[in-house]
Amino acid sequence: MKVLRFIGLLVLVLLPLGAEAQEAKTGEIATHKNTYEQLLESYTANDRQLKELALSYEQSELSYSKVLIQNGTSWSLSSGSMNAKIAETSTSVSVSPSASVSLPSLNNSQVKISSPLSITLNGEKPSLSVNGAGVSFETDIVSSAGEKRSLTLIKAQRSLEEAQRRLEARKLGIEKEFLSALKSLYNAKLTLISKQDTLISRERDLESLLAQGFDSSSARYRTALLSRQTALRDAEVQERSFEKALLNFAHKCSLEIIELDFDLPRAALVSMTSFKKEQYKELEGSTWTHYVNSLSRDAVSPLTITADAGYALAYKEIMGEGEITNTVSTGLSLKYNGLNLSAGVQLPVENIKNPAVSLSLSWSPSEKKLASISDQENALAVQQEILAIESSIDSFENTVSDKDKTREDLVWQMEKNIEQAAMYKDLADDMKAWYEKGVIALSDYNQAVANYENALVQIKITQIDQLLYDIETASLFVDQEY
Repeated sequence: MKVLRFIGLLVLVLLPLGAEAQEAKTGEIATHKNTYEQLLESYTANDRQLKELALSYEQSELSYSKVLIQNGTSWSLSSGSMNAKIAETSTSVSVSPSASVSLPSLNNSQVKISSPLSITLNGEKPSLSVNGAGVSFETDIVSSAGEKRSLTLIKAQRSLEEAQRRLEARKLGIEKEFLSALKSLYNAKLTLISKQDTLISRERDLESLLAQGFDSSSARYRTALLSRQTALRDAEVQERSFEKALLNFAHKCSLEIIELDFDLPRAALVSMTSFKKEQYKELEGSTWTHYVNSLSRDAVSPLTITADAGYALAYKEIMGEGEITNTVSTGLSLKYNGLNLSAGVQLPVENIKNPAVSLSLSWSPSEKKLASISDQENALAVQQEILAIESSIDSFENTVSDKDKTREDLVWQMEKNIEQAAMYKDLADDMKAWYEKGVIALSDYNQAVANYENALVQIKITQIDQLLYDIETASLFVDQEY
């Protein structure tokens, strides 16, 4: 009879209570025994998003290296333009080598060396000329270049850290998805147990009608039989659905078959107070925004003063006679709220009493008005950023309260589940003994076993909820170690 075969299968599916049955079951599935860590590792290895984030992190590392190079000491060498001109009576060759060194960390300083050289071969005596050779040095006395450079480096470091955080967050996210999938499987198993329990109840109804003397052709018996057949179909449909979900989960773990017989890790049930308040993601983010925006505002200096100095050499040789000219120069430029002022002095070393002086001055009144508006905008931005920080603090405190209540509920739920499972275990043991003595029917024993299995699954689900709680709590913080 089909229903008897299914009930026999039910007893095998549910948790065996005898030592011999437990050993037999262990022997059957030994080839498929996996640990939680092994399954999670296989599940993680198949996550495409994690692989993409790992590549993004490597790209961020390269970008950070580029920023360090672009904002560090740099130098260059150049041969300049090399020209040769050949004529019937003479040949001339010119070259303009140069070198430069940039030192952003040293007040945005820069050193340049150049030496344009020209040689003319005309007859027996060549002529040599050097025009514009010299050394120049430029540096900022007062400017925001240093602050802007520091800000660029800080933002680059932050981008790298955020890439690392996204990678670590995804790892937690994968475990959360893994646990959620497990929870769905256990919920499906609960539904299967419920359907099987209903089938047992319908079978007991049939047994009761037969005991009362109802004929199998009677309307009441036939109605009960149809109810049993409906329950059987529902249980078989749910069993097929559960097996399909279990197979899909196994494939995600790179397995052909899997059993829900592995132990779950013990949840820490971590408290939010065990993390640093400053590492709360929302608070850390708003604090960072205020910090980096403050650096950006400070980097905009209304005053810039730049100084430069240089030495130039000119040498010209004609028919064996040479002429040397040495020039020393210095200059200063100032910018302040639309006012631009620059001054420079050139001193011929051979004739120091005849310096050349240059001076330029410009003024744009609108620049000062725009600077005033910018100051007002900055003041409003600071207030908004402070409000965002205060809102983040409120969010942290509210979340602490909610998480504490959730943690207490999970502890209470686990205690109740364990107590209930213990009672169902005792009842199932008693029912087993009574069935073996012929005191109760097989359906009564099967129902007791189903109730015990249901209680065990409830414990598993609560374990998963506790693990999910830990992950969700850790995900609220930048430092997700717990």
